Amino acid sequence: MGGDGHGPEPTLEMFQKLADELVPGAVLYDPEWILRFRLHHRMVPRMAVGSVFLAGDAAHIHSPAGGQGMNTGIQDAFNLAWKLAMVARGAARPELLATYDAERLPVARRTLEMTDRLFRGATSRRTMMLRKLIVGTALRSRALQQRMARRMSQTGVSYRESPAVIDARGWPRRSPKAGDRAPAAMLRAGDGTVSLHALVASEAKMTLLLMHGSSRSQALAIAGRELAEKWGRSLVVRDLVLGTGDAETLGDPAGAVVRGWRVRAPELVLLRPDGHIAVRAPLARIDVLRAYAARWF
Repeated sequence: MGGDGHGPEPTLEMFQKLADELVPGAVLYDPEWILRFRLHHRMVPRMAVGSVFLAGDAAHIHSPAGGQGMNTGIQDAFNLAWKLAMVARGAARPELLATYDAERLPVARRTLEMTDRLFRGATSRRTMMLRKLIVGTALRSRALQQRMARRMSQTGVSYRESPAVIDARGWPRRSPKAGDRAPAAMLRAGDGTVSLHALVASEAKMTLLLMHGSSRSQALAIAGRELAEKWGRSLVVRDLVLGTGDAETLGDPAGAVVRGWRVRAPELVLLRPDGHIAVRAPLARIDVLRAYAARWF
């Protein structure tokens, strides 16, 4: 049961009265235990101070409405883990750790706001008709279903305002931007296939994708070699052919990257181990990637 904790302790009779109103004829009996549930809605003002970092329930606690606690905590841990790993190995500057609080605190705040609205809506009798209307609309709208799925699964979380992401393109507005989670894609790798997200998560560093058509330009090849030689401790360079490709490159024969990313090849895309885009830039703006590496690696 919810409440402010100052009312009477719940009893079987209280629950039976509620059941009589909601499910006439239902009989409750022989409870193992009855406990008052106290809803907490709290979060820390900062998730990182010096060398102290907080994640999950230690940083934010909220209503279980929507089942957001686990996803939020896991994403906290993943966001922090790859940054700690790179800094510990000397592959990234310590300043990268400051982006943990900058990226995750706004997410935690939005999660608390959403779960609070969900809880209040679910427990308010006055909003029962509105809930039915919203659910009915959602069941009929595929676009709304997809939006809700991204929100509830938290795959729609974006870090566009993070100081550690940069987008140097001028097109198109609706394409995934730096800070967004990379669109899912199954890529050809050798004789098999691999998930793009599984690929970048398996690396202990960032992944630089050189996206190009069936023939890679000389300038793109030179850029890839330069970045690999100078920043090899911090990133791994992979060729991604926007087509079938060959045995030495990643391929996109189904066109998932072209559709999902709206790529205008050749393009340089730096992906973080957590699957979010750190940098998107056309080959002509390789200076942006050089400056990014010099600042953070």
